[in-house]
Amino acid sequence: MSALFYPLLTFALLAVVIAYWAITAVFLSTSNEQIYKVFNNSDCPFSRDTCDPKTFNISNVSAQCPDAECLFAFYGGETLYHKYLILFQFYNVFLFFWCANFVTALGQVTLSGAFASYYWAFKKPDDIPAFPIFASFGRALRYHTGSLAFGSLILSLVQVIRVFLEYLDHKLKGAQNKFAKFLLSCMKCCFWCLEKCIKFLNRNAYIMIAIYGKNFCTSARDAFFLLMRNIIRVAVLDKVTDFLLFLGKLLIVGIVGIFSFFFFSGRIKAIEEAAPSLNYYWVPILTVVVGSYLIAHGFFSVYAMCVDTLFLCFCEDLERNDGSSEKPYFMNPELHEILSKSMKVEEECDGVEQADAEKQVDEVKLEEEMPLQQQDEEIQLKQQTALKEENEKKRPLESKMEDKKPEEEKKEEQVSQAEETEKKEEKEVKEAAEKQEVKTEEESVAAGEAQEEKTGEEEEKAQSKDDNPPSAPQV
Repeated sequence: MSALFYPLLTFALLAVVIAYWAITAVFLSTSNEQIYKVFNNSDCPFSRDTCDPKTFNISNVSAQCPDAECLFAFYGGETLYHKYLILFQFYNVFLFFWCANFVTALGQVTLSGAFASYYWAFKKPDDIPAFPIFASFGRALRYHTGSLAFGSLILSLVQVIRVFLEYLDHKLKGAQNKFAKFLLSCMKCCFWCLEKCIKFLNRNAYIMIAIYGKNFCTSARDAFFLLMRNIIRVAVLDKVTDFLLFLGKLLIVGIVGIFSFFFFSGRIKAIEEAAPSLNYYWVPILTVVVGSYLIAHGFFSVYAMCVDTLFLCFCEDLERNDGSSEKPYFMNPELHEILSKSMKVEEECDGVEQADAEKQVDEVKLEEEMPLQQQDEEIQLKQQTALKEENEKKRPLESKMEDKKPEEEKKEEQVSQAEETEKKEEKEVKEAAEKQEVKTEEESVAAGEAQEEKTGEEEEKAQSKDDNPPSAPQV
């Protein structure tokens, strides 16, 4: 539960970064000097030259051009620093993006490390560490600072390029070149998509860093291929979680917005005196709504990070273990039940997709075979006509042959019947001989057993006589 309070630390660090960027930007913007120029109504060789108002009346300019004046023109400068001041502004923006992305990445690695320590604990909650948030935060600062800085650097470069494209678009607004505007729009769209892709990859790479402790590039590669192997689950999970989290944010913003409306409009009699009297109360209401959305987004990001971390751990668990006694799953039984249901649904969807694909293939084959079938039918029609003509020629010959056929067929039937009767008789003779052999063998066996029994009885009688001699007569 302590993970819900981590966004406060992220908010504090981001506030420091924003304050540093704002102070530096204000300093750069106000580091210019007042520039004075010579203004005159008549012809003057020193017109529009820079001048110093303190020494202007003593200089030769006032002597040669009596109606000339030294007036303020703009803020700026003619030194090398002032010429390249815009580059310093871009560098300041780049540092702001880099530091802000680093703070965000630090929070993501910290939360994912804590949730991963929960998932990979085999006996929950006995194997879960005592302070998972603090332990994960310490590991991130001690071992993964370079990986976080590298990942945030890549994202910052793309964001600075987007800012530069916006700056060019602002400068080219007055131009009428439609091709340049079209090219700029395409580039802005492409870099926006690239930024979204890099954010998604960085997020999953940070999760793999928290799980295995590898470097950024290796973790990003492993996360990418793991997601590609489970692309259907990734798509479903992202859509469902995004929709549920959006509903949660919308609920919070709606409740806060309604309460602020009744508060600032003075429609709640209990707090009517505490509410300020405002002529236009929509400005504070919108301010409160926007602030509540940002706060809700910060706290709901913890749940989003938890879902993504558990999903990657779940996919890794499926690939490393099989649920046997030697390799048991680390997931909860509830999650395993949900998994089994989702796998059945995916298999059914795959079966439907395969059936649809087979139908499409069959349709394509039928379309390809249609002209061939038409050609075959034409050939068959030609052959049938030719065969009909031949049959008409052969009919008189066949009628003669048919008269001879019945006699030959009768003879063949008689011969076949005689052969069948002979075969049946042979089979019966063989069976009778086999039965007689079996009877003789049984009689011989029975006679042998009877003789053995007689000999055994005689031997037993002889032994009994030897063992029991006759008793002595009594006196």
